[in-house]
Amino acid sequence: MASARETLSDHRVRFDLDRFCSLTLACLYCADDGDLVISPVAELWEEICRFVEAVAPLTKPLVVYIKEKIDATTGKHDLMEADAFRTLRNLKLRGMQGMEILHTGLGFIVLSFEILRIELTKEDSDDVDLVSEISAACEQTLGQNPWLVHQIKLAVNQAPSRGEFFEKLGTTEQHFLSILEGLTETLNSLYCIEDGLISVR
Repeated sequence: MASARETLSDHRVRFDLDRFCSLTLACLYCADDGDLVISPVAELWEEICRFVEAVAPLTKPLVVYIKEKIDATTGKHDLMEADAFRTLRNLKLRGMQGMEILHTGLGFIVLSFEILRIELTKEDSDDVDLVSEISAACEQTLGQNPWLVHQIKLAVNQAPSRGEFFEKLGTTEQHFLSILEGLTETLNSLYCIEDGLISVR
């Protein structure tokens, strides 16, 4: 089995990441009345598994949590009733060129990445506790949704420390940040908003 470093360096991983983002966005449809359609769940979870294998371990607690929420929903009605999938609708994520994102599993992952990047790029990051910083960022960004803040805190608390993360990942902080930049570019190139609808380009 290839090491984490070799896996992340492989062009096929970027392709897999693109497929994950593209498929997730293709599963989303935000109509004017806010209705959601997410399908097919099985195929979405298959791509999430591929994504976890590529960027584990830090993201694994996040997508495991998402999988649990997906498994707990049986259809559109249940999904619309779940708070986890109703928030962040008008949140403009840093680096996303001001586009609005409907919160689903993708939004949860991207938000976590963005918060992590804020922490990793801080000059005094080595002197700051990762969990408390991300928690503070959650509270500042999602002050109107304490339930989601709590869920993100739980996911963050399951993640390894900064040192353990890069050691297990077999990469460098700079390389990891470049992956985040690539994710943002991929998202911007894959989706668009027109007439109130989110769609894949």
